[in-house]
Amino acid sequence: MSQENSSNAVATAVIGGIAVVILIVWKFSTAVGLDMNTGGWVLAYMICWGAAFVGALTLLNIPFGSLLPLALATLWMCWWPALDYWASQQLFYPQPFGGFPESGSTTVWWSAWYTKAGVLIAILGAGYGVRAWRSSAY
Repeated sequence: MSQENSSNAVATAVIGGIAVVILIVWKFSTAVGLDMNTGGWVLAYMICWGAAFVGALTLLNIPFGSLLPLALATLWMCWWPALDYWASQQLFYPQPFGGFPESGSTTVWWSAWYTKAGVLIAILGAGYGVRAWRSSAY
């Protein structure tokens, strides 16, 4: 009888844990204006990002200043699925002079690959550039 109670407790804990995860993803997705799928991916990427950031700081003993530009750049990458989702929502608005966007124009500028790469390079360049400038100033 006790084995049945423990298996019921495990099943209840697993179902409760799944429900809590779904609730967290739903709240996060609603807060930032995403659907559940995209919100789940962004949240999962950010959890992995946080674990890697904390792991690099503690386990690998990498100094905070050395890691910050890379951490900010990878945090920017975590939000790329959200940019794609928000861009897909912008494509279905009517054009000012009637009609809808052409079928070939599937990307807005802030979700295009060149914007994502440009901001990524700017974050890395500015972060490590300021770090190099400050180290040479002393």
